[in-house]
Order: sequence, then C-alpha cells, then structure tokens
Amino acid sequence: MDEELLFRKICKREIILAEHCSYNIGGEANYFALPEKIDDLFFLIDYCYKYGLPFFIFGLGSNILFPDKVKKDYLFISIKKLIEIKNVNNRIFLSSGLPISFLSIIGLIYKKEELLFTYLLPGCIGGGIYMNAKYKQNQISDIIRNVYYIDIDGKKYNTIPVENCEFGYKNSIFQRKNYIIVGAEFKININLENYLIDKYKKLFDTKIDNLSNLKYFYSEISKEIRVLDDDNNSIIKNIEMDRVNKKQFEYPSCGSVFKNNYSIGIPMGKIIEDLGLKGFSYGGAMISPYHGNIIINIGNAKANDVLYLIYKIQEKVYDKYNFIPELEVIIIQ
Repeated sequence: MDEELLFRKICKREIILAEHCSYNIGGEANYFALPEKIDDLFFLIDYCYKYGLPFFIFGLGSNILFPDKVKKDYLFISIKKLIEIKNVNNRIFLSSGLPISFLSIIGLIYKKEELLFTYLLPGCIGGGIYMNAKYKQNQISDIIRNVYYIDIDGKKYNTIPVENCEFGYKNSIFQRKNYIIVGAEFKININLENYLIDKYKKLFDTKIDNLSNLKYFYSEISKEIRVLDDDNNSIIKNIEMDRVNKKQFEYPSCGSVFKNNYSIGIPMGKIIEDLGLKGFSYGGAMISPYHGNIIINIGNAKANDVLYLIYKIQEKVYDKYNFIPELEVIIIQ
C-alpha cells in the first residue's frame, strides 16, 4: 500500500486528547494513531522521521498532562492497542498496552503474591516499566526478566535484561534512550492456559479504550478481582482500602505529581500538607484534600490550572526546604 494511504488509514484526525488520559485534560490532536501491530508502529516512526513530523508515544495517559491547545503538526501515538499475551519459556510475556493491574489478576489466579502489589496501579505495562512504577516497597522492576523494545535510532526490535535497564526510584534507561517499550517477559514461572489468554485478550480489547478514565478503571479492575478473590486476600484488601480512603479514583488526576526527595526524608504528600496547601484550588484544579501530592480535576480543569498549582507548590517548597520538587507527571507543551 502507498505510504500516504497507509498513514491515513492508521491515523485518526481531530481527536480530543482529554479522552485518552486520566486527567481528562487536553485539546484536539490533528493526528492521532492507535497501532495494533508492531509493524504499524515501526511504519509510523519511519514516516515521522522521513517527513519531519514530531511525535509523542504514550500508553493510557495516566501520568501525563496534555496541553489545552495542541501543536497542529504533531502526531500522538498511543500504544494501548498493542495487546498480546503469550507464554515464553515457562514465563509470561505481556505487551505494553495491557494494564499493569492485569498482573494482580494473574497473581490471584496462580497464587503469586509477588504480583499483587500491582492491583489498582493505573496505567499500562509500557508506562509502568518506563517509570518503574511502584506501590509501597514493591516496584515493577522486581518482577521483570527481560524488556522488549524498539530502538528508534537503530531501527530494530531488541531485548534487554532487567539488570541492564538501570532501574531506580521512578527511573529507568528508557527515560534516557530512544527506546520504545513494546512488552516484557516476567520472572514468574507460569504458563498461562489458553482459555485465560483468549479471555483476557478479548476483555482488554473491549475495555482498553476507556481504562484511562479512573472511575471506569477502578470499577472494571476491582470487579474482576472480586470474582477471583475467594479468600479475601489481605494484600488486595489493604491496597483497596488505602486507595479508596485517599479518594484516588473519585476525580481525574495523574496520581503523584512529584517524586519524593529521599534526601529530605519526608514524603512530598506530607511536605505539601505541612505547608497548608491541601485543598487549595485554582480554576478547575485542586490539591487533593486527601493526599497532598495529588492534584485533581474537580471540574473542567485546564492544563494551565494544574500548572499554576504545580508552580505554587514548587515555590512554597523551595521557600521552606530549599529544593525544587522534581516532577513525576510528564508535561506536554
């Protein structure tokens, strides 16, 4: 097929980015793509380089603040339609588009408690690996064996073992290299049964478009877990209680806005609370009354409303603690 025709076939036009992120903020993208195959992703990248079209690749948009006014000649590529589940050498391979919380479902089915910390972690596998997503003391790098990625500069498909991924606190090699994560092989010795592979491929094929919405995400993932959790698992119960008590799924948000500064020894949520900023609002955005390190969209918030609160927090923290909090949320200008 002619490359121009293929580009038009894969790309959608005039798509509202707010519908593809957990903040429910973002203007209209002139170009938007949802590749379902790695070959299509390769094609889009090659096309962008050939014709000088800037692009941004993301997953479920759970850690992103999109702009209200989007640059016209810009391609946004979501990999949330890259949905593949398979067995590799008595281990499981999950593609980047699958939700991280799917690991907790597998953990309950096969009684692998080391996977349960992923319950109610928003976002997809790719984004979780990129950020080395964590809950309490557990992080996704603990359970990975190999990461599969596209090397944009070398234009090739490759794998990298976990020990070479330079994982740290909310950090990885993928934040510094031109690598696009397309999936991962996990350490857990499991062979998923074919009926489960078919079941969850179909489930997420159907629901993945809406899992950026936090209320929908919580409803669907928790519903699936309740069906499986006959033993009322204490890990699952404690995670749910913690997340629900902090009202993390009541309003659109990106979760934690700032990384913790471990040299200070106080979590950012507590620092912001001690500064008296919880509940402070601007426009349609508010610093959550339930968790200082979350900025919520309380009603038609704009990107600039959130940015105002981010800068306010950074200013107040610098005045008292003499450091500027490092952002965890990715801001697209």
